[in-house]
Amino acid sequence: MKIHERVELVLIPCLVAGVYILGQLLPYQLDIGWSFALAALILLVQGFFRDLYLLYRQRTVERDAPKKRMKCMCLESTLGMFGIGLGIFLTLLLPDYSFPISRWGWSLLVGAVMVFGFLTKDIVITWNPFGIRRDPDHMNIVFTLR
Repeated sequence: MKIHERVELVLIPCLVAGVYILGQLLPYQLDIGWSFALAALILLVQGFFRDLYLLYRQRTVERDAPKKRMKCMCLESTLGMFGIGLGIFLTLLLPDYSFPISRWGWSLLVGAVMVFGFLTKDIVITWNPFGIRRDPDHMNIVFTLR
């Protein structure tokens, strides 16, 4: 396990504890659509900060290896964008459907999404041939649609 992965694993419970501490400031009711959109946004933000670090590290370490070309997309980003779309759709479809959520619920939501993001960070969906594969270095892949 690389050092940045260890740091991320330490930050997850710290952020969950922070959400619990600040949970009294969060709403006590959450719309079903907003819950999907919020979970997807957490997933995307986590991936964004991870990618920023990896881009910084890639910039400081010279890489002369040629980049691979693949018809694929990062699973984490795909699920994040799909989740935001689903959240918007559900908010428009079921505007009055909400559920109660406590500080523990907020903490569980954030923790579960972040652990899921950590576990799926190296997975990509390939289009041709269609499949799911693990590629821990997919920052060096040029994603193509054709």
